[in-house]
Amino acid sequence: MAERVLIAASVASFMIQFNMSDIRILKEMGYEVDVCGNFREGNSCSDEELERLKSLLREMDVKYFHIDFSRSGTALGRHIKAYRQMKKLLSENDYAFVHFHSPIGGAIGRLAAHYCGTPAIYTAHGFHFYDGAPLKNWLIFYPIERFLSKYTDILLVMNKEDSNRAVRDFKAKRTILIPGVGVDIERFAPPSDKEALGDELRRLRGELGADDDTFLLLSVGEMTVRKNHRAVIEALGMLRREKGDFPRKVIYAVAGKPEPEEDLSAVAAENGISDMIRLLGYRNDISLLNAAADAFVFPSKQEGLPLSLMEAMAAGTPVIPSRIRGNVDLVADEQYMYAPTDVKALSVIFEKMIFNNTRASWKAENEAYTKECLLRLSEFDIKNVDRIMEKIYREMGNIDENSVNKRGRKR
Repeated sequence: MAERVLIAASVASFMIQFNMSDIRILKEMGYEVDVCGNFREGNSCSDEELERLKSLLREMDVKYFHIDFSRSGTALGRHIKAYRQMKKLLSENDYAFVHFHSPIGGAIGRLAAHYCGTPAIYTAHGFHFYDGAPLKNWLIFYPIERFLSKYTDILLVMNKEDSNRAVRDFKAKRTILIPGVGVDIERFAPPSDKEALGDELRRLRGELGADDDTFLLLSVGEMTVRKNHRAVIEALGMLRREKGDFPRKVIYAVAGKPEPEEDLSAVAAENGISDMIRLLGYRNDISLLNAAADAFVFPSKQEGLPLSLMEAMAAGTPVIPSRIRGNVDLVADEQYMYAPTDVKALSVIFEKMIFNNTRASWKAENEAYTKECLLRLSEFDIKNVDRIMEKIYREMGNIDENSVNKRGRKR
């Protein structure tokens, strides 16, 4: 009988974005795979996407379990309930190991795994404590992660800053720096003849109100304070106030689930640029949006190793990212980087783009830059990441059968 493994994330939408390759790898290795997470709330995708995920999991013969994880750090009652659910799930299934993702699910899950004696991998998609993080992040999240690291057989980190800190301060049995979750470069790479997509891209741009002379700016990510889309809106508003009418039309499109904490429509109205903004909601045509865009703007305040930025780089779209952990691991050339709070610096970049260039000259000016970005992506390609993850899973499957933890389970 095949051994079982469990992949756990706080919300099910996380699996759509980041875990399908891991599930496939484990299935190909001969494991029976289960997944768990919150399938009812807190997800960054549509209900239709969730139903498609469930159907796909059934087709793959993967069992899925609902756990009442909450993404709120203060929902103590929910956290206790989720811990009990996780402990029950782990106790009833003799999992060879569990692979945890996301901070709250990873914390609750590792406590339950320790209680049940189940070996644990934890992927940190970017610690909430980092150089320049708010003090409360250090006071809350740092001691929790440091404590839980001793219950972690393998800790996977995605950027150099997190790796250096984890190796220096934490007690995981092993810490490995991995090149993210992997980007499918072939899927997002620009076609050799972009005219082959010409009609489709013109149609998409037309739907957004962008004609052949319009600069189309794109951001991808949930509409949260952390993603910082308001910085782009404020920079465009500042530029319009300082320079008056733009020499050509500009559209700023944001693809991501709306969140009540950040009303971008109101921010646009306050900055006098409501006519420029397109809030697209959740989209499943990101590769086309990247191909249609003239620049990908990524002003996030906090990242681990952002997949959406990698996808834009793979598409050959000039990227304008904030100068933060994760982004600097991906983009070496800092000519279009800025502090996420420096709206003026971002407006200067937009001024150079919009007032000094046509779409054609902007593309030509950045040809070397986009090629360099694409070259840097080779180590982050999904094929390379899959090879690394298979090796890690094989290592977890070979845990010394002679060692036994205090609860009597073989480790």
